[in-house]
Amino acid sequence: MNGNSTHYLTVTFRGRTDSSDLGYHVELSEDLSIWTPGAILVSMKSQGDGTAIYIWRLPQPLPAHAHSFVRVRVTL
Repeated sequence: MNGNSTHYLTVTFRGRTDSSDLGYHVELSEDLSIWTPGAILVSMKSQGDGTAIYIWRLPQPLPAHAHSFVRVRVTL
């Protein structure tokens, strides 16, 4: 691959799986004012205690000098 490597921003967190009312949304912003969905759920691994480890990533590689913000929004 000619020494090039592609880097994707990933977000990993523990969330509850025993409540069907909860929704997890990974959102992106360039200015902390406007937030948009856009991350992809890569995996969800049950921990056997009513929680899971969620891994999300951005669909596009990060540019070399990009400034982006990410948040996890939880809804009921």
